[in-house]
Amino acid sequence: MEINYLDDESLIDLYQKHKDNDAIGILYKRYSMLVFGLAFKYFKQEDVAKDMVTEIFMKVMDKLSQAKTQKPESFAKWLYIVSRNEIISVLRKKKIQVDTVDEINSEKFMESEEEIRPIIKDIDEKQLDAAMSNLNEEQNKCIHLFYLQEKSYQEVASLTGYDIKKVKSYIQNGKRNLKMFLTKKN
Repeated sequence: MEINYLDDESLIDLYQKHKDNDAIGILYKRYSMLVFGLAFKYFKQEDVAKDMVTEIFMKVMDKLSQAKTQKPESFAKWLYIVSRNEIISVLRKKKIQVDTVDEINSEKFMESEEEIRPIIKDIDEKQLDAAMSNLNEEQNKCIHLFYLQEKSYQEVASLTGYDIKKVKSYIQNGKRNLKMFLTKKN
């Protein structure tokens, strides 16, 4: 089974039920740069931020392995919270003052995962239209509004009438489908 294209929830299931480390590896590939960015924002040192990424993903594996840990509803949001808490814990141990108001918005953290904007910007309109036509109606609408018109999740939900969780799901699945289609074409 090809697991690279599974959504986060399915990868977590694989890890929790079968201890499939490849599933965590894929999540690491998807989110490590975002965790690095968050760590770098606080530590301002590349080496320390890289070490934090490793520590955070070790903590994620540990938390997901625990029988009492339920599968997070949104992995990106949960990872953001785990990452921020771990970073703040390390900073406090080092007696570094931590501002309680986080400068990085968690929604931006989730929005930039597996970024598709550079891919969309690098192709011509005809290719983009062909790729978008492969998406279902909901994914197409949400991707168009979110990436091409640069609307927020809330604005997309308001414009389409979809629940915000559905909007996020359509965008995530649409991004994955778009990326698969566009990378097969190139």
